[in-house]
Amino acid sequence: MATREELKAEIVRIANEHGHELGPWLDVGHAAQVGCLQCDRYAFVEVMPEPGKLHAEAFEADCPSKPQRPV
Repeated sequence: MATREELKAEIVRIANEHGHELGPWLDVGHAAQVGCLQCDRYAFVEVMPEPGKLHAEAFEADCPSKPQRPV
């Protein structure tokens, strides 16, 4: 089982890879949510029911508000 902090760390990693600028986390008993301050997309983690899930599909695309670096 992944802990809340491990799931949140994975979302942060995904967001950083795609240029999203994260705001503060909103933590509630069974879940936590975070949004991108630039493009208004969000992702969240569910910690109950176990084993927990992350929903980061919106962060798996590059942030459209950030200029992309040439390859």
